[in-house]
Amino acid sequence: MSPQLVKDLLDLPETVRKGDFVEKIDDAVAHAERTAKTFVVTPALAEAFDRALGLVGSALRDGKSQAAYLHGSFGSGKSHFMALLSLLLRGHPAAWAKPELHHLRAKHGFAGERNLLELHFHMIGRASLESAVFGEYVKVVQRQHPNAPLPGLYADEELFEGAAELLEELGEEKFFAPMNEGTSGEGAEGWGELAEADRWDRGRFEAAVKSTDAEVRAGLFSALAKSRFKHVDTMGTYVDIDHGLAVMARHAKDLGYDGLVLFLDELILWLAHQASRHTWLHNEVQKMVKLVEAQESQRAIPLVSFIARQRNLAEMVGEECAGAESTRLHDSLKHWEGPFDTIVLEDRNLPAIVEKRILRPKDDDAKKVLDEAFASLHKKAAGSWDTLVALPLRPWTGRRLAGAS
Repeated sequence: MSPQLVKDLLDLPETVRKGDFVEKIDDAVAHAERTAKTFVVTPALAEAFDRALGLVGSALRDGKSQAAYLHGSFGSGKSHFMALLSLLLRGHPAAWAKPELHHLRAKHGFAGERNLLELHFHMIGRASLESAVFGEYVKVVQRQHPNAPLPGLYADEELFEGAAELLEELGEEKFFAPMNEGTSGEGAEGWGELAEADRWDRGRFEAAVKSTDAEVRAGLFSALAKSRFKHVDTMGTYVDIDHGLAVMARHAKDLGYDGLVLFLDELILWLAHQASRHTWLHNEVQKMVKLVEAQESQRAIPLVSFIARQRNLAEMVGEECAGAESTRLHDSLKHWEGPFDTIVLEDRNLPAIVEKRILRPKDDDAKKVLDEAFASLHKKAAGSWDTLVALPLRPWTGRRLAGAS
C-alpha cells in the first residue's frame, strides 16, 4: 500500500472558527449534555475537580466563605472547567457520568443534595464588582423566584423610602411640582410628547421604586437629588460590597439555599484592563477580598467564589506602572491575594485534550495505523525522542507518516 496522509486518518472538521473551542460558561451550562461530552478529564483535572468540590464542601460544613483562583494559560479550559464544575455541584447526571470522576461521587456526597444558588459572570464590560454580583443576583432571583421580595441591595432604598413618605405628606401635586420643572409649561414649549413622557407622577414614581433596572432607578434618584433631596451628592446604585454580600446571603437563605457559588470569568483580565486607574484598581481589589473576609457579622450562608485567571494580577498590573508606584501596587496586590486558594489547570493537560477533542482517528483501523507509525518513529528516534516531542508544534496533517502503509 502507498503511504497514507495523516489527514486521511483523522476525523478533522472541514472548517475551524475562532470560537469553536471557546466556551462561555452560561452557554456551556445551558447545554449540559454537550459540555459533559466534550470535556476531557485527565488525572490532573480530576484532582482539580476534587479540590474545587472540596472547597465548596468545607464552606458548607464550616459555614465559612471560601475563594479560589482557577489558574491556567489561554486555552487551558478555565471556562469549560467552571461549567462542568457547576453541573457537578447541581448533581447533573451527564457530568457525573464521566468515568474519570466516579471516584469523587461518594467523597463529595453534598453535590446535588445541598441547595446551592449559582451565579455566572463574564466580567469584561462590567462597571464594578457590585454591579456584576448584585445585578446578576437580582436577575437570577427574578427568574427563579418571580414572587419573592427583592433584596435590599440598592443604595437608593433609603432615599426612596423617605421620598415615598414625603409624597404621602405633601400630596402628588406639591411633591412632583419641583421634579417636573422644565417638563411642561413655558420652559418646555415645543417639546410636546417628549416633555410629557419625562414628567413624574405617582405611577412612574412607584414603577421606578420597584424596578431593578439600574438606569430607571438612577433616573428617579437623579430627579429626587436635583429637586427634593439636594443634599444628596452621590449617585451610587448599590450598597457597599461588604454589606451587600451579607444582605444577599440572608436573602438567599430565606429562599431556601444552603450556599452561594460565584463563577467569575475574566475578572483578573477586567482589572488589568484598567490598571492605569490606580485608585479604582485598589478599591476593586479590596472588594474582591470581601468575597472571603466579611466585616459584617457572620453571613447567613457561605459564599464560594471561583475566579478564572491567566496570570498573577500583580504581574499583569506591574506592566502598567513604573518606579515606586509599581512597587507599592505590587506589594498591595500580593497582600490582598493572600486569602485566595489556587487551583492550577496545567498545560500538560492540553495534549490529551487535543487528542480527544480534535485529533480523533476516523475508526479503529486508522487508530492502529497511527499507533504503529508513532511506535516506529519512537523506536527509530531512540535517545532523540525527548528532543522531538519538545519541539514547537507545526502543521503536519498533510505529511506522510513514516512507517504507515
